[in-house]
Amino acid sequence: TDYPFLYPPPTLPLYGALSRLPTLVADMLQVGVALAASIGGLRLLGLDLRWSVVMLIWPPFQQGVFVGNVAAPLFICFAAAPWIPALLIVPAVFKVQSALTALWLVRERKWKALLAGVAVIVGLVVVTLPVVGLSQWRAYLNGLELYRVSQNALPEYLYGFGLPRFVPYPIFLAIAIVAVVVALAGRGRDGLTRLGLATVVASPSLFVHGVLVALPALLSLRQIWFWVVMGITASAPGLGWWIAIGLLAAGLFLPVLRRQPGPDAPPEALHPLPAGREPWPDAPFEDRGQE
Repeated sequence: TDYPFLYPPPTLPLYGALSRLPTLVADMLQVGVALAASIGGLRLLGLDLRWSVVMLIWPPFQQGVFVGNVAAPLFICFAAAPWIPALLIVPAVFKVQSALTALWLVRERKWKALLAGVAVIVGLVVVTLPVVGLSQWRAYLNGLELYRVSQNALPEYLYGFGLPRFVPYPIFLAIAIVAVVVALAGRGRDGLTRLGLATVVASPSLFVHGVLVALPALLSLRQIWFWVVMGITASAPGLGWWIAIGLLAAGLFLPVLRRQPGPDAPPEALHPLPAGREPWPDAPFEDRGQE
């Protein structure tokens, strides 16, 4: 197409290598990686294999795999963060707004992981610079500006169902800032769940695969509210999806909407997580703040 390549230049060697492969092989490789990462991420969140496969029909996974968006394979980086915190830096290489989840490293004082992730990004820039040159960095920045201008010309398309499509930009920025500040008030698993949801709220353009980082918030809901959100997000994306996102946000603070953890929690046979279980095990969060 004539659209600009909107991922940063350090990713060009990867996609350049894929472009050298036969189309069928490249397609199968990209789809395979996206499916494997999606299932792997769901397993890390606590779902068994059966539910992990079933969840692939949820539109954020379905569309992410179908269009080849990087959100699907990067989902596992978010899901694995409690074990390997530095992985939160990786999505920022592809999508700038994904850097919001990396604020969890600052909140939890995981300085070694933060420095390791930043060092990897700097290393990628240095190593790939002789290959891509400064010209590709200029083209990348020009492409971002072109996309921004195009959003104003095609608001029904290039904003997706992001908040800037429905409210003036200053209001969007205010809502985004509030969402991030509220998210940073959380600790451990709760803090990471909040930042995943804040990333969705603060995205300047939002398409359905961008909702994947809100999955821990979705899985934290009681069975009835889980299926209400699933029902809303089974429709075409639009303003109505913000009702679902609002329920996810409310579920972070209202006990009546949340599942009850612990061995005495009531069974919920049609909930993807076992009774009393919350996304992510407790163990990875026990040493928070110790680095």
